[in-house]
Amino acid sequence: MLDPETGAHQVSSDDLRSDNDALQNLVDDAVMDNCVSADTDFSVNYRRLDLRAPFILIAATDGCFGYVPSPMHFEHLILSHLQGSTSVDAWREGLRSSVEAVAGDDATMALLAVGGDVDTLRSLFRPRLEHLRSTYIGPIDDIDDQMRKTAQRADELKQRRVALRSQLWTRYKPGYERYLAASPPPAGTAGEDSATGEDSTPGAHAADDAVTPSAVVEVEIDASDEKGTP
Repeated sequence: MLDPETGAHQVSSDDLRSDNDALQNLVDDAVMDNCVSADTDFSVNYRRLDLRAPFILIAATDGCFGYVPSPMHFEHLILSHLQGSTSVDAWREGLRSSVEAVAGDDATMALLAVGGDVDTLRSLFRPRLEHLRSTYIGPIDDIDDQMRKTAQRADELKQRRVALRSQLWTRYKPGYERYLAASPPPAGTAGEDSATGEDSTPGAHAADDAVTPSAVVEVEIDASDEKGTP
């Protein structure tokens, strides 16, 4: 139910396996535990209210409100299309279009407005819509907008990182692969005299003989278990 002064009110409890918190149910999508069925017991719930015009009564399946960001957004959906309409048909078509755009399920809605024609209702509910936008919808939409911009900025930074990495690798690569690019000398020719076949580099053998490892580390790995079984 929508009241022009106090806004939306849930007047019937959802038969769900949850604590019936409307916002939490948008996240959890709780399972129904009371369904009309020929195989199991069920009950029909009702609530009697005394209402004073003007008001708007809404009966809707979860396909209508289960895919909006919050219960406040569902109220905003109803009232914003009322403000943008000049007839009942235009109001209905605007709601149909918006629900179809977000619904991931079958959606059915019945709406009864009491207290005046569309022009009168639009005037009566305009202050409520403005309060709804400034207090609830605007702050959430601002965060959503920042999230979209942040995600876009993150994508741009990822692309810049890929390009920069490629650019720096191109600069770094020649030194990194310098020995891979060099052609090795022909086998049996390095350091040998072409006429005698002897090494022509003075002290070469002495240098080779003098090269010794600066450290030798032996690592023994015992693969047996505690009982000595390999």
